[in-house]
Amino acid sequence: MNVWNIAMKDIKIFLRDIPGLIYLILTPIIVIAIASFALSGIFTEGEMEKFSIPLVVEDEGEMTDQLIAVLKDTSVLKIVEKTDKGKDLTRKQARKLVPRI
Repeated sequence: MNVWNIAMKDIKIFLRDIPGLIYLILTPIIVIAIASFALSGIFTEGEMEKFSIPLVVEDEGEMTDQLIAVLKDTSVLKIVEKTDKGKDLTRKQARKLVPRI
């Protein structure tokens, strides 16, 4: 069998299923468009928007200090440790800062 015969057979099958052919063409276009809109902010120049993360420290120690230092050094995170009045966050206050989905 010739490769062209196989290709023609597949084209005839595709042409019989017009909705399938339309989905075959439109699906990659739609996926690429949605992904490009969703990821457009990542590839722009300038400062990235930081994620605000409330931090409640309920344990004191060297490992805690190291973990907090690593979180603070992460460039995409903005660590919120204090309230507007300068006091440490409580667990209840931190939960109010996290939006519910």
